[in-house]
Amino acid sequence: MARKTSIDTYWNSKTIFAFGLYRYIGQILGIWPTKCENFISIFSMLFAAFTQITMIFEIIAEVIITKQVNPQNMSFMSCNFLSLIKIIIIRLNYKKMKLILETLVDAWNTELDKTALKIMQSTARLERKICIYELGTTYFVIVPTIFFAIPYFGPNGIINGTDINLRSYPVQTPHVFAGLSTWMYCILFIFQSIQLILTCTGNVGNDCWFFGFAMCLRARIQCLSLKFQNLDFSTKDLVDRNISEIVEKHIHLVKLAQNLEHTFKFIILCIVVFNVSQVCFYGIQMIRCIKSGDIVIIINTLICIFLLNFQIYLYSWAGDELSSSIEDIRLAAFNSPWYDTSLRHKRDIIFIMTRTQSTFALTAGKIYRMDLDSFKNIIKAIASYFSVMQAMFNE
Repeated sequence: MARKTSIDTYWNSKTIFAFGLYRYIGQILGIWPTKCENFISIFSMLFAAFTQITMIFEIIAEVIITKQVNPQNMSFMSCNFLSLIKIIIIRLNYKKMKLILETLVDAWNTELDKTALKIMQSTARLERKICIYELGTTYFVIVPTIFFAIPYFGPNGIINGTDINLRSYPVQTPHVFAGLSTWMYCILFIFQSIQLILTCTGNVGNDCWFFGFAMCLRARIQCLSLKFQNLDFSTKDLVDRNISEIVEKHIHLVKLAQNLEHTFKFIILCIVVFNVSQVCFYGIQMIRCIKSGDIVIIINTLICIFLLNFQIYLYSWAGDELSSSIEDIRLAAFNSPWYDTSLRHKRDIIFIMTRTQSTFALTAGKIYRMDLDSFKNIIKAIASYFSVMQAMFNE
């Protein structure tokens, strides 16, 4: 039996509320930081990666056979690549993620300040709502896809005038697996259903995981700013201890934020590139559907465009909140009663303010800064693209 880590020891109702959903996601994908050296975790990660790789090859084979591109399958394949990239990169950086998780779990069990606890609780509620909404919306789209692929609902077809039936599959690959026996068809149907579920969990679930960790870090940095504002300079020994503690916590939290940025920077770059490309593709499809008057496809396309943009927005929001909270420490230090302290304490406060001048930034591959202003620029660029494409189609 594996030795319990500190996280396992302090896992209680408070930490379950804050991180329970992320633990389930991480264990399903085999990337939960405290379990990454466990055989079951390794097997789960390999199985999740295997499902994504095989699904990519299934879709490519269908395109080669039919010489046609199915928009839904192309969207699935994009999600497969993103899910695979996220699983591999997070797994490789599990030690950095473990350090972040240990710090956040420890904070839930050691924080005594009521105001700080309220900040952490409100942040945890926000994370859970976002996670439930994101996963719920994604599964709401995927479950009907699986359900309506059941043979009772799916029509059969004929390939090249022969008597080979085209059976319906959750992933639309009827030509690749035409002519299978009933038992093989049932097994493959179940496997493709698992592929779709793991694709959603690996793609959207990891986004929720990042957002949760980033917002929890933001909450801890806000608590540190609060501690600075309430710093008591009346007792010398207490001041020395408090300032030393604040300096150590500030250095540690900034390091954790940098670890998070280092782990996800390539993932974010891939998300921006893939999602913007898909939005542009869906934009062309929507313009065509508007001309043909296909209301159902227009609505589905709008939902897809919204979800893709919301995915980018989550990273921009988290990056903006992290950067702002780190910069707010400088303001909290300046607003503290530093003028009543000794020369040594004034130097310590100047040291903290100096460190916050080198601002933290969440980036997409160290190329593009992710914050709300950057998200606005992305939306403006997409809108300009739509305007150009609409003008071209009108001509």
